Amino acid sequence: MRRSLAITSALLIPITIAPGGDASYPAPLKPEEAEPDAPFVPIDVTRATYTFTGNMSLDRGPGSLDAHQVEMRQLLSNRLLEVGGWSLLPVATYSFTSLDFSGTAPGFAIENEDVHTFSFNQFFFRTPGGDSPWLLAGWGRASLSSDFQHLTGDAFFFDAAAIAAYRVSERFTIGAGAAVFDIGGDPSFIPSVNFDWQVSDDFRFGIYGPFFTANYDHGNDWEFGIRGEPGGGSWNIRDAAGDSRTLDFSSYRVGINANRRLHDNFWLGAMVGTTLGNQIEVRDRRGGNRFKTDLGESLFAQIVLRLRIW
Repeated sequence: MRRSLAITSALLIPITIAPGGDASYPAPLKPEEAEPDAPFVPIDVTRATYTFTGNMSLDRGPGSLDAHQVEMRQLLSNRLLEVGGWSLLPVATYSFTSLDFSGTAPGFAIENEDVHTFSFNQFFFRTPGGDSPWLLAGWGRASLSSDFQHLTGDAFFFDAAAIAAYRVSERFTIGAGAAVFDIGGDPSFIPSVNFDWQVSDDFRFGIYGPFFTANYDHGNDWEFGIRGEPGGGSWNIRDAAGDSRTLDFSSYRVGINANRRLHDNFWLGAMVGTTLGNQIEVRDRRGGNRFKTDLGESLFAQIVLRLRIW
């Protein structure tokens, strides 16, 4: 569910970067370097993630699916860009997904697939200034998602989101918004209600669209938490008959995670847990269903290497 990231990111950026109402503040490298009252919440400027989900049994017939996913994300600016009163933050991502089927019946509708996604994301947000508690944000993304066996216009996906958040107090913010996915293809509209609660200096709890997190900071070098997050993706592929199709793989991961500071701003993280709501589908680019099956629950493991400069 790569599309579910929109609402989450659009809310998180104004909440975490601009808690003091000054979104244009250049990001300090470390908390101790920040000026008094300047915002500082760690944000990954560079992140590499590997996730393995194994032995998801097929609901329709024999067989199972293993999924390997690698994602690289890079912020393209080390500080916020100001344009017409809006703060901008460009982000580039690349992901590789390997879907490996085993034990399926002859003539199974989906072959093993190695698929790729290149995305450019533009986040923009603003605070009205003064004592206003409102935060406004938006997001747009252009993606090339394909198996690269062929490349047509069907491999391009465009998504957008907008959100308004209200800071009830210094520690609690609530927001609502909506996103439109696959603009120009098989569009879908998803509303969202979100909140962020800084319970204490060490504990944070929130629901951001499809994401859930409860995070505890243990000193300066350890973080522990419980997290729920969507996984999977959508790609344009060529099926066995040579026709252009859209492959959707959706999954929801729930697990416990731990993060350890390796050195300075480099962190290593791990997460283990179970997946829910697994499903795989092949459809026409305009939404017509060709094949769809649920997948059994499964265990997953994830490892993350990140560089934080904010």
